Amino acid sequence: MWIYDIVLLINKKEFFINLKILKNNNERGNNMDKIELKQELDKLSKKSSVEDLQKYIKDMIEVRGFRNSLLERMCLLTEEIGELAKEVRKTDNNLLVDINKNYSSNLENEITDVFICLMGMCELLDMDIVQGLKNKEEINFKREWK
Repeated sequence: MWIYDIVLLINKKEFFINLKILKNNNERGNNMDKIELKQELDKLSKKSSVEDLQKYIKDMIEVRGFRNSLLERMCLLTEEIGELAKEVRKTDNNLLVDINKNYSSNLENEITDVFICLMGMCELLDMDIVQGLKNKEEINFKREWK
């Protein structure tokens, strides 16, 4: 405690700057960087749980500084759905496309982008998507489908 008081008296400005940085790190809840995020990504596999995926996406959003509102995330989701629709259109043989243009399929990437946006919305709402699925399916089981 005594050393703390001396540092405070000698260099107040630096102390307060350091205090502010520590406060921001505490608000983040972690101090993860891109390297640690990549390590977390490398641990994901087909056997990863939905909770593991939600945690990764939450950490990814934090590390990359994506601090969007729900409305902004909805707009991003809509944009990604549009990109997905375009990819589906390009890969479906029954739809007309410019035959002079060379198309490469990015369908998997676009589906993944939609998934990331949805999971990002779940993260913002602190929503457990598994519980959300169960709740919605309870409603659906009461419906009759033709």
